[in-house]
Amino acid sequence: MKNARLNARLIERVGPALKKLLINFAKLAISLGIIVYLVVDVRRNNPDLFATFLEGPKQWPLLATAFVLILGAVSLSFVRWYFLVRALRLPFSLGDAFRLGFLGYLLNFVSLGAVGGDLFKAVFIAREQPGRRTEAVTTIFVDRLSGLVGLLLLATGGLLVTDLSGYHAEIRMLAQFTLVATAISAAALGSLMFRFVSEGPIVGALCRLPRVGNFFQRVYEAATAYRQCRGALFVAVGMTLVLHSLNVMAFYCIANGLPEAAPSVAVHFFIIPVALVSSALPLPMEALGAFEFVLQYLYTQAAQPGVSTGQGLLVALAYRVIRIAVALVGVAFYLRGRREVTRVLHEVEEIEHDDEAAERDENLAEVAQNTASTVLPAAGPQ
Repeated sequence: MKNARLNARLIERVGPALKKLLINFAKLAISLGIIVYLVVDVRRNNPDLFATFLEGPKQWPLLATAFVLILGAVSLSFVRWYFLVRALRLPFSLGDAFRLGFLGYLLNFVSLGAVGGDLFKAVFIAREQPGRRTEAVTTIFVDRLSGLVGLLLLATGGLLVTDLSGYHAEIRMLAQFTLVATAISAAALGSLMFRFVSEGPIVGALCRLPRVGNFFQRVYEAATAYRQCRGALFVAVGMTLVLHSLNVMAFYCIANGLPEAAPSVAVHFFIIPVALVSSALPLPMEALGAFEFVLQYLYTQAAQPGVSTGQGLLVALAYRVIRIAVALVGVAFYLRGRREVTRVLHEVEEIEHDDEAAERDENLAEVAQNTASTVLPAAGPQ
């Protein structure tokens, strides 16, 4: 009997960990599989592309400019988060924003599991704001939402200045989808500002929905937190427009810094924001593989005279290398606070384990309830 209990406890602990490990390896396999597919496809269609990339002349000043632009965009994202935290009058310094921001940014690349940058920052800032943890964590959600809205607005702006009549039907369809997504995300952000939208029985029902109820609960908490400082949301979106414009110009510099010809600036202002949305997919290293696939597809579909097949893949890989170089700044912050960071990572793992246990108990309760509703009526009243 004792051995059975020990085995049950061992399975309870090892089972979720093994499942998580297998899921992470599956995600990594998908990412690497996409990269291999893209490389094989480019070599088949343009065998000399990689040789030209390695041996051809490169504009190093443009590539260095791209590094500075990406570093500036990443830094501005930390400033945006700092502004959103301070809008709620939480004690938080700009140095804290850069410290946690770079640590979270580094985790997005080195962590193959669910301990990504946002989850790490959420646990860290919650520890430092013991009296107002909900508002502290809400700032990360609002930071992401304002970032998405700004990104889609920038893509919409690129659409307005780009003549799509000569492009493929897939690009025109993608443009229509972008316009719809922009309207929906802007409406979601706008709903945070009006009490009659963010309160009432409808919101309560949405928060209780399975799967998506947690998202609506976060929207409600964000609405409650930012109702008295709505201007901060406009400023955050404005910062997003600036930082993603820096990203677009970084892509343009990378494309022109490589040996192959590059699309125009206007084309970049349309395809880059759309491609960056794919980096939110739950794959390792900021959607490794998915981002490269989307950018390669957009470059191919929006191809201009002189732009060779495979240029999008080269630009995406160069962009990722620069992003990793920027992320290495987080190593310095990690070395300075290694013990504290390690403690937070352990807390994150415990939270994930508790969430998995809670989800498992909820599923068991749901099964029991369904079973009871089926069996008890047949048995009759007692």
